[in-house]
Amino acid sequence: LRRNRYGKLRIRAYLGSHGYTAAAVNEALGEISPVEWREALTELIRRKYDPWPADPNERRKAYAALARLGYTAEEVHTVVRQM
Repeated sequence: LRRNRYGKLRIRAYLGSHGYTAAAVNEALGEISPVEWREALTELIRRKYDPWPADPNERRKAYAALARLGYTAEEVHTVVRQM
C-alpha cells in the first residue's frame, strides 16, 4: 500500500488474479483502516498533482490515472475537497 499507493480496487483485482479467495482478500483489505487509505491517496495526490489541475482536461487525466491505480472517483473527489 505504501510503496505503490494502489487503491483497494487494484489490490483486489491483483490478488484475485493470483488465486486468492474473495474472503481472504476482503479480510486482508479490512485490516487497513479507512484513514490509512485516505492518507495514502492524499500523499499520492500531493506528490503527483500539487496543485490539483484547474484545467478540466488535465483533471480528467488525473482522475483516469488515479482510477488505473485503483481509486474511485468518489474517493479522489473527497480527498481533493479536503485538501
